[in-house]
Amino acid sequence: MFISGVAACLVLLLPLAPFHTAHAQTSSNLIQIAPAFQEIVIDDTQASVSATLQLSNSSQIDQTFQFYPLEIKQFDAEGRVVLADKPLNNNDYSIASFVTFSESEWVVPAGQSVTVPFTITNAPRLSPGGHYAALIARLKTNSADRQQVLPAISSFVLIRKVGGELYHLSLSSVSLADRLIHWSLPKQIPLTFSNQGNIHVVPRGTVTLTDLFGRVVYEGVINLESLFVFPGSQRTLQASLKPVAFAWPIMWYNGTITARSEPGNVPVSRSFQVLVIEPWISIGLTAIVIGSIVLTWKRHHRVPKNKT
Repeated sequence: MFISGVAACLVLLLPLAPFHTAHAQTSSNLIQIAPAFQEIVIDDTQASVSATLQLSNSSQIDQTFQFYPLEIKQFDAEGRVVLADKPLNNNDYSIASFVTFSESEWVVPAGQSVTVPFTITNAPRLSPGGHYAALIARLKTNSADRQQVLPAISSFVLIRKVGGELYHLSLSSVSLADRLIHWSLPKQIPLTFSNQGNIHVVPRGTVTLTDLFGRVVYEGVINLESLFVFPGSQRTLQASLKPVAFAWPIMWYNGTITARSEPGNVPVSRSFQVLVIEPWISIGLTAIVIGSIVLTWKRHHRVPKNKT
């Protein structure tokens, strides 16, 4: 049975930063879990690695939460994920079965926070590379009603087991290169990256557009949000394009994409060409053409004056 991962989906779209807070799906947002995600490195010589979560209760009553891990897998180019209460088929990157909590239930007093420890156990079947799980904190109730919806919040664990990582990064699609002629340039260029390695990576790089005079007229930075591309998946990231020099209203541009994976430093590059015509130029040219046709028609259909 698949469980909707609304909170989890939002977390993956957040920028990469040392600390984020995920909120419970309640109207008051009185329960918080931190960090929203954490990356943990396991060396092949380590038997296990310990880490913690912090659960805060800003409500006026004590709350009891049940903790358990769920499998996690990225499934589309927007970074959205599904969570499951059993292993996903052909999912080599899950780690939920290796995650254990010291206690399955924790009481969080009103207006206080508790630190919840958990352990990730290393084992031969935990292969090198990336492994992923969502740690769920679900509100426990004493009600006998089994149909009620219980609030839950999640924190992601991204495991990087070193000693055999396979880094990979390639460009599957560049929207700007899909057609030759563009009526003005977009401010955001979608780039679809593919990762066929066994570890999550963050693409970084630049996009430049050079005119026929050899000038760099537009340039942009790829993936300012520092979003991940997970193993065995594709993800569409944005490159913010900004003008850096005077741009002619009609120009043929040579585009260059230069990127790399972080970590791994896998290089990615692509070249393309586009013709950019600003809309006002096309409107002006159309007006000139129509005006010329009208003048020519009038010239050929002019009624001669009668001579007296």
